[in-house]
Amino acid sequence: MAAFLLGSLATVIVALLVAKFVFRLDLAQTTFHGFLAIYANSGYMGIPLFIVAFGVDKIFAAIIITTVGPMMFIAVVMLAMELMRSPDKPMLGRIWSVALMLMKSPMLVASVLGVVFSAYSIPLPISIRNLLDLLASSSGLVALFALGLSLIGHLLLGDLAEICWISNLKVIVQPVFTFICITYIFEMDPFWAQSAVILAALPIGSTALAVAQQYDVVVRRTSATVVLSSILSIAILSALLMYYEV
Repeated sequence: MAAFLLGSLATVIVALLVAKFVFRLDLAQTTFHGFLAIYANSGYMGIPLFIVAFGVDKIFAAIIITTVGPMMFIAVVMLAMELMRSPDKPMLGRIWSVALMLMKSPMLVASVLGVVFSAYSIPLPISIRNLLDLLASSSGLVALFALGLSLIGHLLLGDLAEICWISNLKVIVQPVFTFICITYIFEMDPFWAQSAVILAALPIGSTALAVAQQYDVVVRRTSATVVLSSILSIAILSALLMYYEV
């Protein structure tokens, strides 16, 4: 997890510097530029990918990064946008409003409930357990279908140079930084090291578009980067899976 977060930090620093000094974006756009560079589609793509590639027994790595990484990134960017939009609003009020929005996230709620039920060995009625097992067996395909639906209506419109830069930053630069971290900085179990790099190469999550629409900032560019990064990630993830002989 530390390697993934450090790789994300290095990526966001590069993204912010380029946004500020190359693309000459304002503060709100620069903030969102950095957010898009590290916000991964862990839910719709990361978890299904791990189920298919590694099996349900090894899905824990994807769940941890799905819960901690994206939620942390969304919280930071939403708090920053709230500060820019309502500078006179009390800080506790801003933090509380962001926390409420995060607590309504189905991905967060499902992950927390799963950890609690597993940690305390809470039994489930057989009928409910059978239903959940049935749903779990099809979750990967359903998530990929939902991913396809979420891309409908997204167009490659806006500043193409910036769109291409952010997309490549997400699916190429971030996994490269993460690979450097696991190779030269951290000593990690091979599976967790592979997981960190693979999850770093995921495309930009479509939830970023909802956040962009909520604050009315770089909406078209966000929509375009979701599409382009999803296309690019197919080749990158395939190459990584072959490299790791998964």
